[in-house]
Amino acid sequence: MEKKKQWTENAFWGALLLIALVPRVLFLNWRPAHADEGVTAWFVDQILATGLYKYDPTNFHGPFHYYFQFLIREIFGRDMVVYRLISVFFGLLCVWMVTRFDFLVGKTAVRWAAVFIAVSPVMVFYSRYATQEMDLLFFTMVAFYGYFKDRLWMSLLALVGMMATKETWAISAASFFIAATATHQWKKKTLTFFSVSMAIWVWALLFSGFTKNPRGLLDFFNAFLPWLKTGHTGSGHEKPANYFLVLMYQYEWPALLGVIAALRYFYTKNRTIRFFTLYGVLQLVFYSLISYKTPWCILEIMWPFLIVCGVAAQDLQQKKKSYRKTVPVFMGLIAAISLGQAVNLNFFHYTDEYEPYVYVQTLPEIQNVMTIIDNAVKSDPSILNVSVFVYLHSQWPVPWLLGNFKNAGYYDTYLPPSIDSDIIISDKPRAADLEKMFKKDYYATDLRLRPAMEEITVYFSKNVFEDKLGSQKSKYRTVEKRISK
Repeated sequence: MEKKKQWTENAFWGALLLIALVPRVLFLNWRPAHADEGVTAWFVDQILATGLYKYDPTNFHGPFHYYFQFLIREIFGRDMVVYRLISVFFGLLCVWMVTRFDFLVGKTAVRWAAVFIAVSPVMVFYSRYATQEMDLLFFTMVAFYGYFKDRLWMSLLALVGMMATKETWAISAASFFIAATATHQWKKKTLTFFSVSMAIWVWALLFSGFTKNPRGLLDFFNAFLPWLKTGHTGSGHEKPANYFLVLMYQYEWPALLGVIAALRYFYTKNRTIRFFTLYGVLQLVFYSLISYKTPWCILEIMWPFLIVCGVAAQDLQQKKKSYRKTVPVFMGLIAAISLGQAVNLNFFHYTDEYEPYVYVQTLPEIQNVMTIIDNAVKSDPSILNVSVFVYLHSQWPVPWLLGNFKNAGYYDTYLPPSIDSDIIISDKPRAADLEKMFKKDYYATDLRLRPAMEEITVYFSKNVFEDKLGSQKSKYRTVEKRISK
């Protein structure tokens, strides 16, 4: 009997690892680099050039992810798939980390939560996305675990990780403080001088650029007002208050079940379960009230509701003997539906502009351009020395995509008197003005970079790319020079 139980246990964890790993790691090169991925990767390139990431309190995010990605770049190279593996790593850690709360809410509850995190469409999607989202979620979970396990050194370091990852850490901290106070979770805990000193030291090193930018320490505090303004105004990302509930209804049924179950667990005598319930509700309320809403914020909202959903399943299984089989079947069906949605989103509709999680995503057409460039560079590495002229109002992820070119210029409004670059990328409405200044003949094509943008026009000079367009040559038209040399 004991051997059978152990075999079942091992089979569960093996299957969970496989279900979590495969959708996260398979075909990571399919999706074009998102604008945010391009920005993040470009900052990593700047660390190599300048020796530090200079924290900007008015935009972008904390330094942790950039330095970690820089380390991975130095080991494995400059590649978006490599960068996305960081999020795969943290995404898998989140599946494991939620199981560590079994001492608080029960083994069955956290197993269901782990299953739901493993198959969640949004958890899988942003585990394949080279930005900070999965780092922040992991640090949040570790901070909670360290607090409830009386390992304050761990909680403090995880809090520093949250601070050094994304400014929304403050929302999670506020929700934790209120929920812990309301459910009487504060205990007399002792912080050692060593653990506090270590946390401050790590925080100071990260935000000061490892002492190269001392002002970064002050900028950490200066960040709150700009981000409060961004959250209030929305900055073009305004959404209705029910935005996250709608996302749950569309994709995240286990989390929505957790929201419904929260009505029951508000009144439970178990203070810890009541804490997770209240914390999740506070996160949902705070993020819903903020005008600035992006789909990845749901990660920080839904994970406590997945625990609550797991608790509800656990309680039902224990309540009646007849539920011991029907509840796992029902929850398994919900998990299977989530996995199906995750596969559909991540492998069939990953650039579909009508999918809410596919948010201002770079469209696949740019990959055809990069294929021409990459093949040209492979056949003749000296092409990296040609002149590149980019004339776009909204440029990302182009600066990272062309980051290996040594003579690239990026402009929004400036126009030189004449242009003889070998690669030119322009907003299509402004392309006619550029063509008047051409000193060479070009091949040109129009494409969409992102859904919200007008088309862009890409030009390759004939003298360099005459024999390098390959099978795509039929998609390009000829534009003749207007200025004689």
